[in-house]
Amino acid sequence: IVSLVVISLFAVSLVPLAELDKDTANKLPVSVQELYQKTRQYHVANSYGLFRSMTGVGGRPEVVLEGSTAHDGEWKEYGFYYKPGALDKRPPVVTPHQPRLDWQMWFAALGSYDYNPWIINLAHELMRNNTEVLHLIQHNPFPDTPPKFIRASKYRYHYTKFREGDGVAWWTRDHQEEYFPPLALYQATLKEFLQYHGYSEKLVEQHKDKSIIPYMGMIRGVVRRTDPVILIWTLFLAAFLPHFKALRFRFSLFGI
Repeated sequence: IVSLVVISLFAVSLVPLAELDKDTANKLPVSVQELYQKTRQYHVANSYGLFRSMTGVGGRPEVVLEGSTAHDGEWKEYGFYYKPGALDKRPPVVTPHQPRLDWQMWFAALGSYDYNPWIINLAHELMRNNTEVLHLIQHNPFPDTPPKFIRASKYRYHYTKFREGDGVAWWTRDHQEEYFPPLALYQATLKEFLQYHGYSEKLVEQHKDKSIIPYMGMIRGVVRRTDPVILIWTLFLAAFLPHFKALRFRFSLFGI
């Protein structure tokens, strides 16, 4: 079963990957393209993009979210699972996992919130202590009572040099500018912004097939307790280990 799931996921991922080249996309089997269309609403696989030049030369731009219980009070920083944040956080190994939110946060740092309105909605949900959103955050500095205000600042991160600093910090960072000013739930401008960009105060499921949602929730609850990188590598090994054993057996027949 695991092998069938992994092979199906691989086949589905070929469709968005092949979009990079039209000739390759046209050569894909019709059955694979139909399977992708049937599972597209569940975002099982996403399209890929290529960069003409790599960003981060001269420092990696990052958006840092902070919350506070008072406009002029102490600001506490939210911590993400994978993106740079705390200066002493070691860069994690994520391959082949693709952390969606952390990836989008990096894209947001390359522009402004006007072109990334979802980040304003993220701040809105953090001020509501939305459980589904908090599962995407590694460190919530307001576990009991949500913050009254959230702001965002743009920094440029650099790796520390060898024998630089206290030997603990992996990063240094320079404050660049304010990404968006302090927001509060009661602000009319915040509600108008979210409504204008099609966000409601309550997250709405977009799946057409409602019968599968409870089962997806059960699976998500189990998977959430496992490190994504370990989970993906476990699936890969479980799927391909039998094939490795079969190849080893065949080679042994020829004395290899």
